[in-house]
Amino acid sequence: MAAPGWYDDPQTPGGKRWWDGNQWTEHVAQPAAPQQAAPAQPDATRIAPAAGQAGAAPPGAGQPQAAPAQPDATRIAPGPAAGAQPAAAEPGATRIAPGAGQAGAGPPPPPGQWGAAQPAAGQAGYAQAPAYQRPARTPAGPYPPQRIAVVAVAAFFAVLLIVGSIGTWVSVETTGAFHLSASRGGLSRDGAVTLTLAILILILVGVWAARVGPPAARISLIAVAAFLSLLAVIISIADVIDVQSNGTSVVDSSAGWGLWLCVISSVVLLGTTLVGVLVPRLR
Repeated sequence: MAAPGWYDDPQTPGGKRWWDGNQWTEHVAQPAAPQQAAPAQPDATRIAPAAGQAGAAPPGAGQPQAAPAQPDATRIAPGPAAGAQPAAAEPGATRIAPGAGQAGAGPPPPPGQWGAAQPAAGQAGYAQAPAYQRPARTPAGPYPPQRIAVVAVAAFFAVLLIVGSIGTWVSVETTGAFHLSASRGGLSRDGAVTLTLAILILILVGVWAARVGPPAARISLIAVAAFLSLLAVIISIADVIDVQSNGTSVVDSSAGWGLWLCVISSVVLLGTTLVGVLVPRLR
């Protein structure tokens, strides 16, 4: 069986088709257009003498002689007929074979002029592969001034909620002849809960202000802060109602300044965080 190489195309006269060692492939190439021969120059017409006459030249005289074959010339063996396998390689014929150990490998580029050297990869005639470019990262827009105001208000009232949580929550005074008074701090009631909520709100607002993560993640942060603020509002109002309802005819019970500060701070925090959730330009 013939070695892989370019052979005469059995389907297209004058063309070349790649034989991969087992069968014909779809790789074809057309030869370069032949150069037009220069027109013959007008010359005096002579009538050669017939054979046997005086002055007749020997047979073959005056005809161009074929040039001797060069020792290192490259020639392409003729391809097989249609439907037949190519004949074995002739001695001295040079063919382009696939890589070592690769049976049926793809053909090399067809010769531009049937034997002319082809440019190597990276030289003129071969397109260079475009260099990989990392997509540019879209820069974040300018920092909204409204966000600065929201962050400042939220941080300020979160600190006030911390102060109120450890302040006075209950004030008790007697109404009899002997005037006595007492007070209790928030940490002895639900102040520990509101203190924890205030710290978490402060952290979430700080991360939201730093614009960490995509807009959806930032909305989630401020939404969680709003939910914690709502819990602080509910706890503070519930404690105010409880303290105010515990008074008697002898003892007067009232909410202390720390509890009222927790109510005000948690309500402002709830409104501020809701603004951060609902206003698109703050996201």
